[in-house]
Amino acid sequence: MDSMKIYNKLDRLKKDKGWSLNFLSAQAGISHSTLHSWKARHTMQSLEVLEGLCDALQISLAQLFGDCEYADD
Repeated sequence: MDSMKIYNKLDRLKKDKGWSLNFLSAQAGISHSTLHSWKARHTMQSLEVLEGLCDALQISLAQLFGDCEYADD
C-alpha cells in the first residue's frame, strides 16, 4: 500500500470539509507534526493514527483503504 496515496486521499477528504491540516490533527488527537512528517518522509502511519484520522473524518478504515491501491495519485 502506497502511504502517499493514503495521505492524498485524507488530504482530499480534509479539503472537502474545508479543514486545515492543523484542524484535522486536532480533531484526530494527533500532533500536526505527525502529518507534516508523513508527507515529508513518505512513511506509513500507525494504525492508531489512521484510526484517529478516520474517526475525525467520519469514515471507516475500509473506506480509507478501499480504493487507495488503485488510485492514480
